[in-house]
Amino acid sequence: MIALQEECSAQKQEGQQRGALKTNHTKSQNISIVAALKVCATQRDLCRGSRLHADIIQKGLLETNIFIGSCLISLYVKCGALEKAQHVFNELLVRDSISWNALIAGYAQHERSKQALDCFEQMQLEGFSPTAVSFACALKACGSIEDIDKGHALHAQIVIECSIEEHIVVANALIDMYAKCGTVSEAQEVFDELQNRDVVTWNVLIAGYAQLERANEAFECFEQMQIAGFLPDVITFPSILKACSVIGALDKGEELHRHLVKERLVQKDAHIGTALVDMYAKCGALEKAQEVFDGLPKRDVVLWNALISGYAQHKRGEEALNKFHDMQLEGFSPSAVTFACLLTACGSMEALDKGQEVHAHIVRDFCLENDVYVGTGLVDMYAKCGALEEAQVVFDELQSANVVSWNALIGGYVQHGFGDKALGCFHTMHLEGFSPDTITFVCLLKACGSTGAACIGQALHSQIASHGLAEYCEIVGNALVDMYANCGMLAEAQEIFDNLYIQDVIAWSALMVGFSQLGEDKVVFHLFGEMIAAGVEPDLVTYSVILNTCSHNGLPEKGESYFGMISKVHGRIPTLEHHACMIDLFGRIGHLETVVAMIEEMPFSADGTVWHTFLGACRFRGDTKLGRWAFGYAVQEDDEVDAAYVSLGDLYAVTNRQEGRLNF
Repeated sequence: MIALQEECSAQKQEGQQRGALKTNHTKSQNISIVAALKVCATQRDLCRGSRLHADIIQKGLLETNIFIGSCLISLYVKCGALEKAQHVFNELLVRDSISWNALIAGYAQHERSKQALDCFEQMQLEGFSPTAVSFACALKACGSIEDIDKGHALHAQIVIECSIEEHIVVANALIDMYAKCGTVSEAQEVFDELQNRDVVTWNVLIAGYAQLERANEAFECFEQMQIAGFLPDVITFPSILKACSVIGALDKGEELHRHLVKERLVQKDAHIGTALVDMYAKCGALEKAQEVFDGLPKRDVVLWNALISGYAQHKRGEEALNKFHDMQLEGFSPSAVTFACLLTACGSMEALDKGQEVHAHIVRDFCLENDVYVGTGLVDMYAKCGALEEAQVVFDELQSANVVSWNALIGGYVQHGFGDKALGCFHTMHLEGFSPDTITFVCLLKACGSTGAACIGQALHSQIASHGLAEYCEIVGNALVDMYANCGMLAEAQEIFDNLYIQDVIAWSALMVGFSQLGEDKVVFHLFGEMIAAGVEPDLVTYSVILNTCSHNGLPEKGESYFGMISKVHGRIPTLEHHACMIDLFGRIGHLETVVAMIEEMPFSADGTVWHTFLGACRFRGDTKLGRWAFGYAVQEDDEVDAAYVSLGDLYAVTNRQEGRLNF
C-alpha cells in the first residue's frame, strides 16, 4: 500500500514538473515572438511580420495571449497596414486598453482621425476607461481635423477622469490640439495652468504660434523657454525658423543658423537642414538657401520641395523648373507639394506650354483626382496664363473643391477682365455652400469695380462688415476703397478710407485713382500732399497716377518735378509706364523734339504704347516726318500693326485737311 502511494506521488510530481517545463517553454516562446514582433515593427519589416502572424495563428496564440495580439496590431500600425491591424483586433477574443490604444494610436498617427475617434468611442461603449494614451491619441485626431467641438468635449472629460498634472503627455496633447484648431489662446491657457512642464510642452506651444504665423509670440515663448532652464532641441529649431520666415526676419534666422552650426546640428538633423533652406528661401535669400542645400549630406523630397518652392515663390520660375529636373536626376519622385510649386512657377512666368508639360506629368505619374492641392494649383496656373477654358475644365473635374480652388478660378476671371464671369462663379460657389474668405472678397470687389456693379459691391460690403473685416483687414479695406472709387462713388470710398485702421500707400493710391478718373485733379494733388505729410511713401503706382494727372492738365514743370522725385527722393527706378506718362505730357503740349530726346535716352526700349502715344501727338501737331519715324518702330510691335496703320492714316488725313487737299 505504501509502495503504491509512493508511486502515485512520484507520478504526480513528474507531471507537475512536465507542466512547469511546458509552461516555461511557452513563456519563453511567447517572449521570443513578442521580441521578434517588436524588431519587425522597428524595422518596418512587413514581410517578416506577416510570416510571424501566420505562425501565431497556427499556434493559436491570439486566443490565449492578449499581449501578442497588441504587439501584432502595433506592428501593422507602424508599417501603415491599418486594415490588417483592424483585422487582428477584430479576431481578438479578449481585448484590453493596450490593444485598444494600439489601434487608436495607429489611426491617429496615419491621420485617419475619424476612425481614431470612432474607436475611442467604441472602446468606452465596451466598458473600457480611456487611459492617458487614449486621451492623447484622441486629442491628436481632433487637432488633425480641427474638430474644436470634440476637442472641448474631450477636455471636459479629461478634467473629470484624468489628472493633467500627473500625465504631461495629455497636457501636451491638449495644447497641441488647441493650437492646430487655431485657438492658440486656449492652448496658452492650458500651458499657463501647468505647474510641471517639459521641453515638449514648450515645443508644441511654439509650434502652434509658428503655424498660425504669430511669429512674435513664438519668439517670446522661445526666449521664455530658455529663461525657464529648458534647452531648445531638434524639434524647437524648425518651429522658430518657421517663425523667422513668416515675418521675413532674416537677421534672426542667420543668428539661429550660426548657433546651429556651432552646435553641429545642421549636418546631424535633416529637419533642421530643411527648415534652414525653407527659411532662407521664404526670406528671399535664395543663394543662401542653395548654399545650405548644397552642404547637406542627405536629401529627401521635402528638402527639394523647400528649395523649389523658394524659387517659385520669388518668381524665378526657370530655376524652379531646373531644380525639378535635378531632383529627378537624383532619383527622387515628386510629391503633391512639388507639383504645386512647379505650377506656381509656370503661372508666374505665364508659361502655358511648360504648365501643360507639368499637367501631363501629373496625369501620368500622380493621382490628381484625389488631391485638391494639386488640382487647385492647376486651376491657378491655367488662370494666370489666361487659359480660362482649361482652368474651368480642371476645376469642374475636381472631386473635392475648396474655397482656395474657387478663389483660383474667380481670381483668374478677374485678372483677365471677365468680372461678370467671376461674379457668376461666386453665385455658384454660394449655392454649393462655400463661404468666402478674405481672398474671395478682394477678388469679387475688384470684379465689381471693373464692371461697375456697385449694387453687388454694396451687398458684399455688408457681408464684409458682418465679419468685421472692413476696417481691420488691410487688403479687404483697400479693395473696398478701390471698388467704390472705380464705381465713381467717391463719398463712400472716402468714408471707408477715413475709417481704415491702417491707411497704407495702396489705399491712398486707390483713392487718388478714383478722383483722377472723375477729373478731380486738384483733389488728386491734394491727396498726394496729404499722403507725404502723413509719412506714407508713394510707390510706383502712386507716381503713375500723379504723372497722368499732370499730363491731363498739361503741367510739364510739375510733371518733371514729380518724375524727378521717383529716384531722387524715394530711391526708386522709374518704369516704362512713368516714361510713357512724361512722353504723353510733352506730346500733348507739342514738345515733340523733347519727346524724341526722351525716347532715345530711356534706359529700355520703347513699347507699342509709347510709339502709339507719340503717333497721337504727331497727328495732333500734323508732323508727318516724326510720325513716319514713330510708325516705323510701331509696326515692329506685331500686336499693334493695325493700330499703327490707323494712326498713320489719321495723321495724313489731318495733314491733308490742314493743307486744303482732298483725300480720296
